Amino acid sequence: MTAPRLSRLQKQMLSWLWKDEQRTDGVISSSHHELACALASAKGNISHSLRLLESRGWVVIGRTPGGKAESLYLTREGRQQAITLAGSYE
Repeated sequence: MTAPRLSRLQKQMLSWLWKDEQRTDGVISSSHHELACALASAKGNISHSLRLLESRGWVVIGRTPGGKAESLYLTREGRQQAITLAGSYE
């Protein structure tokens, strides 16, 4: 089975979420707003890419009662994917 292709934005998201998880020792989930502010991309592109990462089982999106994305965290598989991506840049 071949590895799924990731866009540059999706790679940046996984990397940012992993670094944020390391910074907080996994205690605090990342916020959708913080991610959107950190990456130079349109909010719609970020939301779309997050849903794709969620569908692959790499990210869990916590939602408000109104359905807006509120919190984000990596699953075990997402963490492994982020670590693999980090190793490919070195």
